[in-house]
Amino acid sequence: MEILTGRPTPIVLRSGPQRIVLGELIQAIRSCRTETYELWKHSLAVAATARQLAAALGLSREHRRMAYLSGLLHDVGKSAMCHATLFKPGPLSPDERLYLREHPQVGADMVEELRSPEVHEAVNCHHELFDGSGYPFGLKERQIPILARIVGVADYYEALCESRPYRPIACTHEEAVAIIDCLAEAGKLDANICGRLEDAVASRSQGPVKMFERFSVFFELTVSSSEGAGTRARATLSLSEVR
Repeated sequence: MEILTGRPTPIVLRSGPQRIVLGELIQAIRSCRTETYELWKHSLAVAATARQLAAALGLSREHRRMAYLSGLLHDVGKSAMCHATLFKPGPLSPDERLYLREHPQVGADMVEELRSPEVHEAVNCHHELFDGSGYPFGLKERQIPILARIVGVADYYEALCESRPYRPIACTHEEAVAIIDCLAEAGKLDANICGRLEDAVASRSQGPVKMFERFSVFFELTVSSSEGAGTRARATLSLSEVR
């Protein structure tokens, strides 16, 4: 089991500029609901699962909070990208795929002002894969920060459980876990983290919206989580299908 003994860089959000920056970042994700609510809903779900994965791995309370925050912001870069491409119902062209692969680095630039190396790394590296075939840097195994590996597993799981314009039929929990297990066996995802996924999801006693409300209260944020106004899983599912 991988245990982090050091404390993460503190984020002082009860006052000061970091609180303003975080509020703006969350608002950037939520603003996407004018066209689709899916990005915000996905971010809430990934944050909740990442937090529970960190707990299942025995990480400290501070690291669990960082895992939650990293999951919440992992796709913030998509808020600055072309929605027509992001939510395209059909296959992406090679140029469109390359364009969307920029979202981790775009997001990392957006979270820079939070001054949290842990969150910055997680946002930047959540699409890196354990065998080195991910992006944007081609990192492998322990070169990938643990919070990025946690968020990556949470991201793939939640994406599989959601319907998407290009994949309208969502996987069941069992199907998604089976795919994640296959990806771990293939060396794509951290097997230790994947092995904790079922426990993490089962221990998520509060839904993603309730967990966000707790998070908002802790950091005294005024943002709201409100919305406002099956095929069988394939073990050979391409990772490129998860945008």
